[in-house]
Amino acid sequence: MQTYYSYHFLKNVDSVLDSIKKEKKKRQSRTYLMINRLSGYVKIGKSENPKYRESTLQSKEPQIDLIAIFKKDLEKELHELFKSKRVRGEWFDLNSQEIDYIKQKYTI
Repeated sequence: MQTYYSYHFLKNVDSVLDSIKKEKKKRQSRTYLMINRLSGYVKIGKSENPKYRESTLQSKEPQIDLIAIFKKDLEKELHELFKSKRVRGEWFDLNSQEIDYIKQKYTI
């Protein structure tokens, strides 16, 4: 038998969970490009907070710099476009012309 307290507690938990889901939907993933200055490889990734993501990667590899952020989620599209240039995971061997192309085509 459900008590008055447990009913209101569960109702409150459901309300909090609904609020969290709505807040997550509001957040938008942004696609970013980061370059490893030592290897020259470019990471094409996505994050709700690319600057924070940069700092987490820099803790392991300090030579990583954020070079572009895009307002849309373009990660899959860019991974497909440059699949022949993939080195490993989300890292690609892109030249400066390819980086410039991405920046020019996808910057709003």
